[in-house]
Amino acid sequence: MRGLVIGLAVAATTAATGVGGSLFAVPLLVLGCEVPPLRAVGTAAVFSTLVRAAIVANHAQRAEVDWRVAVRMLAGSIPAMLGASWILLRLPLPDLRGFVLVCSGVAVLNGALCHLAVRKAPGGPPGGERRHLLYCLSVPIGVQMGFTATGAGALGTLVLMSFTRLNAQVVLGTAVAFGLGLSSLASVFHLIAGNCEFGLLAQLCLGGLAGLFFGTWAASRVRPERLRLAMLLLLTLVGAKLCCEGVRSVW
Repeated sequence: MRGLVIGLAVAATTAATGVGGSLFAVPLLVLGCEVPPLRAVGTAAVFSTLVRAAIVANHAQRAEVDWRVAVRMLAGSIPAMLGASWILLRLPLPDLRGFVLVCSGVAVLNGALCHLAVRKAPGGPPGGERRHLLYCLSVPIGVQMGFTATGAGALGTLVLMSFTRLNAQVVLGTAVAFGLGLSSLASVFHLIAGNCEFGLLAQLCLGGLAGLFFGTWAASRVRPERLRLAMLLLLTLVGAKLCCEGVRSVW
């Protein structure tokens, strides 16, 4: 039952505001369903891939995805993500829980604070069009995705708003497409490693179907800024909680 509710909430908020995916799913699975951190990361990666695929298809129909920019960012982030994922699976098992919890907490806080910063940013990118930096800037995003399967959409949005002159809708569509590419590879990696709770994933997907419809409906009726702000404040609290739990586990 909890999986249905989490799937509905994650899909609805992602469809309505463009924020969510694994950034929201991982802490809810760890804290709400008591899923082991590494399995929570894998399950969230697979679920967020399915949600992002539906959202990207919607944006692509409206020509709101800059595929060249998305491919450029993926070229820098994919090798970094694969390397970080390999390191994660090589860590000693006793240290894994606290490490993943701390990384997830930092990722959640980082993504939430980045989006809050974007809300207060001026209308245009401060430095103009600087797409040549996108490749390098996507490397740390790939590292974070490899360790936590979270943050691609949040950090990708911030990078696109800061270093390109794409309009807001194209930024959102391109960031989700970028996140889809990373989460797809992360999903394959975690599925091969056996880091997925398939029963819970089925519940998430059932709830996610309803969430996508509800989020799309809400986006046309409720101001997305209010939904986004409420969720970002919640994510900040959840990220802090995860960090505390991770530090306690390590000690």
